[in-house]
Amino acid sequence: PTEIFACLKNETDNKLTLIVEIALKHYGKKRRKYWRQNGFRLQTIEYKDGIVQDGEKLKISLEGNFQIDTIRSSKEHIIFNNNKKRNYRTFHIISDQQEQPIGDVIIARASTKIVEQSIVETLINNPKHGCFHGFCNNVVKKATTRKVAIENRIAELVRLPIDGQLFDENQDVSADLDDPQCTIPVLRKSSLFRLAKQLNEDECYKLAVQLNISEKKLSTIESKLEFKTAMFKIWRPSRPNETLVFNLVKALKTIDKCNEADAVQGAFAENVEFKPELLDR
Repeated sequence: PTEIFACLKNETDNKLTLIVEIALKHYGKKRRKYWRQNGFRLQTIEYKDGIVQDGEKLKISLEGNFQIDTIRSSKEHIIFNNNKKRNYRTFHIISDQQEQPIGDVIIARASTKIVEQSIVETLINNPKHGCFHGFCNNVVKKATTRKVAIENRIAELVRLPIDGQLFDENQDVSADLDDPQCTIPVLRKSSLFRLAKQLNEDECYKLAVQLNISEKKLSTIESKLEFKTAMFKIWRPSRPNETLVFNLVKALKTIDKCNEADAVQGAFAENVEFKPELLDR
């Protein structure tokens, strides 16, 4: 049992990257999370179930209002390996920016159809003379069966719609009036303050050290009741860049807050603010 899915990422120069993956059923959710964290968007139909044999060769074809960069893209065939955690192909799509990519990913398998043909053989007996010759059959019919294999038939396994989903429905890309210069939702003050609530003061102090906030600056806010939020105010500039996201993720992992680190990275990939419910994914 497998989960077959497709996801898109908006690249530069009017190009999109399309990933088509066949994941083992128990591993599909984790693989889709991996692609989301790397900036890809799943389509409205997130995945479809399919039964694929180990070592089976499948063909991936694309239909829609777009062109494929055949030089940079993967081969159209994929051999499913049950022992591999990553069974996917990458396609680079050239699409008009004014028109969202719409179409289908078609996964097909080569099938072997067995056709049975019955062949009747007729045997003629020589008539025998005698009183019982009238009871003897002069003709004996014997039926035999021959099997003929016809290969190279293509059977569609699944069809995945590409519906132009370059952004998830829950994305929050609009500007925050209280934090207008921050263009990265996960680094907004409101997002960081939610993260602060997941940490105690000791953890927050350790995080500040990992974020390279000087002891001098920390000493000015140590006695404040809102130390945790004050720490993030000191750390984050008015116009933060993406590097700060990776610094924050690394610092959280260093102080053994790996779930929070994954949630921050996931929120960044989905272009949303940090929310406690992301910890449950």
